Amino acid sequence: MVWFVVGCMSNRGHRPLGRTFLPLAALFSAVLIYTINAAEPMRRTFALPAESAELSLKRFSAQAGCEVLFASRLAKGVLTNPVQGDFPPREALERMLDGTGLVAVHDHKTSAFSIRKETREEAHQRRKSKG
Repeated sequence: MVWFVVGCMSNRGHRPLGRTFLPLAALFSAVLIYTINAAEPMRRTFALPAESAELSLKRFSAQAGCEVLFASRLAKGVLTNPVQGDFPPREALERMLDGTGLVAVHDHKTSAFSIRKETREEAHQRRKSKG
């Protein structure tokens, strides 16, 4: 948490302190709240059953409110994990694809996700992190 200390000198001959300080405090508070909210990803409610990747990626896109780009040949024969609850979209998608051989890449400019095959190194790191 960041604390600011505001000092003041005598306000003789100047505007009352409240007329200067209060608008600045309100502006600072608004900027701080916006910054905190922007840093935390928006959570959404997901109800995604375990099903074919082609269906679950489309269902995810509708529930997350963002585009998901994938080649149908990548999704063919892949079964995704169920995801139930409130999550940021990226976390929900990662949970859904965990262990499927597919990974999501987020484009920060468009907010879209693209799906690709997991590399051997990524698979090795995932297995290693799970123990």
